[in-house]
Amino acid sequence: MMAPRSPDGATGVAATDPGFGRSGRKFRQPSMPVTLRAMTLPRLTFTSVTISASDPGELARFYSRLLGWPIRIDEPDWVVLEPPHGGVKLSFQSETYYTRPTWPAGPDDQQMMMHLEIRVDDLDAAGAHARECGATLADYQPQDDVRVYLDPAGHPFCLWLGE
Repeated sequence: MMAPRSPDGATGVAATDPGFGRSGRKFRQPSMPVTLRAMTLPRLTFTSVTISASDPGELARFYSRLLGWPIRIDEPDWVVLEPPHGGVKLSFQSETYYTRPTWPAGPDDQQMMMHLEIRVDDLDAAGAHARECGATLADYQPQDDVRVYLDPAGHPFCLWLGE
């Protein structure tokens, strides 16, 4: 079967090739033709992930220690960390009615909205470092090669063993 062609002749690719997730387990993406070449998209640049907290400065200082990233913007309600070698920044904003998420959450609990995935080469050493920075090991640990920690504002983040 031939791949569909867009009006400009570009071949669409079905996204059905098996891939591997973070832990090496196979997963399949849903079958969906990709025909972006036929569309004119505006230029979009992913620049930052923003995390809400009641005290964005405190949370930013935690992640600065954890990741070794410098603080580039430090305002009362907005703090930005920038990776030393470029890339997506980590931002923190003040949320007046911030409620700590529960992980894992039950049906009536505050849900986490997202979590960070941080690849490490030594899970035990990285976990000790995270605890020294102020993280707490979560009670529930779903995988052997991943450790779930909670930052000082209660956001879960994963340290996962990778090369």
